[in-house]
Amino acid sequence: MEEELIEVISIVQSSENIEKILNYLEERIKTPTKIAKALSLSQANVSRTLKRLMEHELVECLNPDKKIGRLYTITDLGKQALHYAKK
Repeated sequence: MEEELIEVISIVQSSENIEKILNYLEERIKTPTKIAKALSLSQANVSRTLKRLMEHELVECLNPDKKIGRLYTITDLGKQALHYAKK
């Protein structure tokens, strides 16, 4: 297993909220507000977590130029890391 994948698996497993958000985005494209409501998390927590996940290329923002209504989706790397984290 390559080093980058090991690092991101570790990130995914480091927080229950990270796993929740990635699981939620696995089948959906959603805004931080929708994610927060669906998972009963604070908006600030979701935004902070999404920023961290973007830094590690586990999620991507589909419309980064928007101030309101940014849409997020899981990346292929995020799906792969989530798959290994679930094992």
